[in-house]
Amino acid sequence: MEIQRCAWCGKSISQQLYSENKILAKNTCLSCIKKMDMLPHDNLQDREDVKRLIKDGTWIDEYPYGTIVIDADDIVIKYNKSESQFTGLKPQDVEGKNFFTEIAPCTAVRDFQGVLNQLRTEDSDGQETIKFTFNHRNFFAYVSILMTYLAGPSITVLSIKKLEESGGE
Repeated sequence: MEIQRCAWCGKSISQQLYSENKILAKNTCLSCIKKMDMLPHDNLQDREDVKRLIKDGTWIDEYPYGTIVIDADDIVIKYNKSESQFTGLKPQDVEGKNFFTEIAPCTAVRDFQGVLNQLRTEDSDGQETIKFTFNHRNFFAYVSILMTYLAGPSITVLSIKKLEESGGE
């Protein structure tokens, strides 16, 4: 088995982890991704890698940030552990529901849903980063969201980094 090393810390990353879809950013371990305040697919140049990883789906809990995958009808198809810890919502209570109407209605605004809809109308892969304040049931949170739209399967990956948080109402 070939051993890869993280370009940043030198930690061994086995080829098996790549083949098992547990490493997303090439030559960067997940610990370094988090330390550098990156998103795991920030530096992926090959959209086919992202498509393959999403199709497989087993990688999602390895992300060090909140991650939600939604389909063309805005149905949540993947919801990771980091996002669950952040919101207090369990994946089994979120997956299969409409993101904008049932999970996070505060996002059904031009600055969030409108940006995503614009990505979708271009009918090609695209990314957009936004800053957004979640006003969610029991907390407020200011976040950075990397929206990655993949036109082929017509899915969107929302990668969410908490920037700051204040207490709920």
